[in-house]
Amino acid sequence: MSFAIMRTLIVTGGDAAGLTGPEGNFDLVIAADAGFDHASALELKVDLIVGDFDSIRPSDSFSHIATEMHPRDKEHSDFELALEAALVRGTTELVVLGGGGGRLDHLLVNAAVLTNPQLRSMHITWETGRSTVHVVWDRATILGRAGDLVSLLAYGGDASGISTSGLRWALHSGRLSATSSRGLSNEMVDDHARVTVATGTLLVIHTSHA
Repeated sequence: MSFAIMRTLIVTGGDAAGLTGPEGNFDLVIAADAGFDHASALELKVDLIVGDFDSIRPSDSFSHIATEMHPRDKEHSDFELALEAALVRGTTELVVLGGGGGRLDHLLVNAAVLTNPQLRSMHITWETGRSTVHVVWDRATILGRAGDLVSLLAYGGDASGISTSGLRWALHSGRLSATSSRGLSNEMVDDHARVTVATGTLLVIHTSHA
C-alpha cells in the first residue's frame, strides 16, 4: 500500500542570516508572520500566511494570499500556529526555514514545539541558515562530508536504544540523557551518517565543516 506524500515548507520570522532557498518542490508554503518577508526575499511563492501580523511589513503583495490571522494576545507563537496549520492539512514531510538566530527564547521555543509528539506523523527538517536540524523519533540519514559536526541531543526527556553509523564516536543501543552534553560535537567520517532511536526524541544537528 502506498501513502500520499505532502511536502510543506514553513518560513519563519527572526534572523534570516545565511538563509538560502530550499531544494525541491513543495505542495504548500506557509509563512509564519514576518517569515513572509524572508520568503519574498528568496522569491518563494507563499500559499498561506499565519500569525498575528505584528511583525510583517504592510504590503499589498499578500492581498491575494490566504491568511489565518490571530489576535496579538495569544497563547502560542506564530511558528507554533503555522505548525498546526501544516499538521491539519496533512503534511507528511516538513521543512522549516529560519528561526535559528536572534532571540534566545525564540530559538529554544522553536526547538521545543518541533518536538511536540503530535507532529510524529511528519518527517521534520529545520534549516537554520547555519545548521540543519533533524527531529528524530525513529531514524534519520544525514548527508554531508567527512569532518562535518553532528550533535545528538535528547529533547524533552532521555532517549534510549540509540545506534549510529558513519560517525567517529558510535553508539550501539546507547542512551543519552536530556541533561547531559555527551552527544555534543560528534564527527562524520563519510558522506552520510545514520541515526536510529527506539525511545524518546533526538534533535540531530548537522553543521557543515567550514
